[in-house]
Amino acid sequence: MTLTIELPVTVRVGDGPEAELGVITVPGRDGVVDLAALRVELARFYRALADEIETLEEVDDAAP
Repeated sequence: MTLTIELPVTVRVGDGPEAELGVITVPGRDGVVDLAALRVELARFYRALADEIETLEEVDDAAP
């Protein structure tokens, strides 16, 4: 049986609260995650996150 598994990605700094950065969706079969697909989706997620952080830094650097 094929299914889709959604994995939340969270971050916590120190003792602060957790913040959800997003959700990674990967295919699964018989309740097991496809690890190759998970690695691809994790890489895609973190690349998009890095692009977003760089964009925010560029905006901050442009501020007077």
